[in-house]
Amino acid sequence: MDPKKSDSIRNWPVPKTKHDMQAFIGTCVYVMRFCADFAEHVAVLTEVIRDRRPRDPVSLNPQQLAAFNILKTKLTPPPVLAHPDFSKPFHVNVDASDFAIGGYLFQLDENKAEKVIAYGGRKLSKPEMVYPTREKELLAALHAMPADMFPKTRAMAKRARAFPTIIQVGTRSVQRHRGCYLATSRLE
Repeated sequence: MDPKKSDSIRNWPVPKTKHDMQAFIGTCVYVMRFCADFAEHVAVLTEVIRDRRPRDPVSLNPQQLAAFNILKTKLTPPPVLAHPDFSKPFHVNVDASDFAIGGYLFQLDENKAEKVIAYGGRKLSKPEMVYPTREKELLAALHAMPADMFPKTRAMAKRARAFPTIIQVGTRSVQRHRGCYLATSRLE
């Protein structure tokens, strides 16, 4: 990442208007592929600017201020992303919260250490927010396919489709789902 961009994020003042917050989020989107849990933190900040005009003042509650500072901290150190090795299987680790899904694409090296290739995620829509945990996790797994979750790596994703991909989910409810009765049509 360009050191000037890193410095501009590190020194960013707390946004005072909707326009200021949009500018911060827009700058963060530029480097989002380097940040784990990006969508979850941005989802908290987008609530501040909903239904406001560009010059309307905003004030951050403690949770939103924490998300703002976490994003500044996570986006400023130099990222360490690996190049994909197409001779090894790909792994995707996904997770879902109450308002966002996210994940990261990685491969294991010779020592079984994870080498992250890309991060991705998105905010859940209003209907998706009421899904049970199991369905949110499965939705995250669906969107974890490299072409969907990682649009910046689309060229790599096309090549990766020909190789095995192992998806890891964060809850036992999805792992127990195998062989169970499908409670909703979304899971079919």
